[in-house]
Amino acid sequence: MKGFDTPETNPFLDRQYQGRWMGAVSAEDRKERVARMTPEQLRQARQVPGLQLSVLKAIDARLRRLDREARAANPYGFTLRDLTRRA
Repeated sequence: MKGFDTPETNPFLDRQYQGRWMGAVSAEDRKERVARMTPEQLRQARQVPGLQLSVLKAIDARLRRLDREARAANPYGFTLRDLTRRA
């Protein structure tokens, strides 16, 4: 997994042991971590090669849920920044 050996590129890695990053490898452990990830971390996790199908489904479901929650919190589809840009 060259290129996916740091926490910046692989959000499933969380600790170092003898100079190498270690992290979750089982599907259950990874799905537990998906439940706590930010949207940016989820997009990074989606790019990690060799993910289990159940983990990919959990990532996609969480992204959809976060998107749905964001739209519900902002039903008009614009932010305060958008309003100040138009002025």
